[in-house]
Amino acid sequence: MTSDFPKQSIGWIFTSTFNDSGFTDFPYVVCTGTLTLLFGVAGYEASAHLAEETVNTRVAAPLGMIFNIITTCAFGFVYLLILLINTPDLSVDDDSPNNVLNTNYATAAIQVFVNCNGKRTAFAMTALIVVMAFMAGLANMTITARVGFAMARDGAFPGSPWLKQVNTFTKCPVNMVATVVVICLLLLLIPLGNEYAFAAITSIATIGFQASYAIPLVLRLTTGIFEQSPYFNLGSLSVPMTFVAASFLIITLVFCFFPQKSPIWTVEDFPWTIVVTPGFGLIGLFYWYFYAQYTFSGPITSLNADTEKRGDGSVATALKLQEIGTV
Repeated sequence: MTSDFPKQSIGWIFTSTFNDSGFTDFPYVVCTGTLTLLFGVAGYEASAHLAEETVNTRVAAPLGMIFNIITTCAFGFVYLLILLINTPDLSVDDDSPNNVLNTNYATAAIQVFVNCNGKRTAFAMTALIVVMAFMAGLANMTITARVGFAMARDGAFPGSPWLKQVNTFTKCPVNMVATVVVICLLLLLIPLGNEYAFAAITSIATIGFQASYAIPLVLRLTTGIFEQSPYFNLGSLSVPMTFVAASFLIITLVFCFFPQKSPIWTVEDFPWTIVVTPGFGLIGLFYWYFYAQYTFSGPITSLNADTEKRGDGSVATALKLQEIGTV
């Protein structure tokens, strides 16, 4: 550790503010600032994606989700606390290259690593983050392939009979996995042509998470159709907590469309989510109206019904795994 960079106090961390957005309305800045935590708390339903292969799913899947939330919050809090302790006072005018706001590195966090431990240690810590990000990307691709296979199994995509095929040797939907990999690689090529287009497309990921979490909660409140687990439930607090969760998700979903910088009349600072999100929504509506409503009849819930409807063995294999996982 070097002595040139003094550590910040706990009081400074929890009471100091820094506004570089260009907006002077502090409540507005607070609202947009919540977006930095939304992506971090997304993905806590990952255990549900493995539920079909889990023994005693009704217990294991909720426990996995709870453990995921606890560990993510605990380790994330400690990491951010250590990072902020070693962050210099941003309100001090400092034009040196060691200033995290004037850094030549990709992110301010890397500059903090360099200031505290030197370039070699900073390289190792950054490499660790890159590896974790890579593993998270693999997990997301796995989840996308699983969801895509489920939708192809139910006839939601063009070419669903090909996409849902399960390889007899690997016992996995290789065609869908390959399709997801190709799409991801194509998305990664976008920054080579236009980095703002890539940022606009990826920015809707948080919006998609928020909406996907809010929809079932709203349906829980509006339809009343809900099977309460005998192992994990909130009892009389179920409805009030569902209302609180749905309200939080919907309100923060609105925040996702707020401009982050002022002035906004630049390509870099323009809130492209306002344009991209409705655009994807229109594509989905056209797709449903002209194609999907004629091929998609809802999730397959019965092995016999699926065999009669589809007449192939690939779905039977997947559904058999689901039956085993829910025993």
